[in-house]
Amino acid sequence: VLDAVKGYIPWSAVQTFSFAPLAILPVGIAGINTVVLIIEALNIGWQRSALKRVLFLETPTARNDVFYLVLRLSGANYLFSFLLSFGLVFVLSRQLGVWLDLNLLSHVSNLPLQFLAVALVNTFVFYWAHRLMHTTALFEIHKVHHSALELNVLTPTRNHPVDFMIMIVINTVPAAILGASPLV
Repeated sequence: VLDAVKGYIPWSAVQTFSFAPLAILPVGIAGINTVVLIIEALNIGWQRSALKRVLFLETPTARNDVFYLVLRLSGANYLFSFLLSFGLVFVLSRQLGVWLDLNLLSHVSNLPLQFLAVALVNTFVFYWAHRLMHTTALFEIHKVHHSALELNVLTPTRNHPVDFMIMIVINTVPAAILGASPLV
């Protein structure tokens, strides 16, 4: 199954793709969120901390945040995106990668410079993509992301599956155009 899906995932523009980074990503997300929640609890105290609210699912916001975090960590977002679009999101993403394969960074051998370029371009694209999600046509989908009554480090993982699908396609464009090293 993994080999069949491999060609249709957003990172397929990278020719040396391996599923190994996917195994690390959820651990990284969980680890960073845990460290931040612990630091916050140490700074403001256990009783007021988001860590307490999240661990004991004390509020509707905490329950929603944990739900969307589990979707992200489990990869269910990708599965829902695949099922809801009948795989078309990943086919489109792959085709965009082929059509826009300009490899602008292929001549830059300095990995930190490639990383800086990718970070700047991705930040720019993410900003405008997020603004796009605030338009009248898309905000009904995107408002899930802004529905929290209290904010914590998990809140950014709240994304409607359709919002997630749109971002998969949009994020393919800079990756294909830049063609940075897979190490970046």
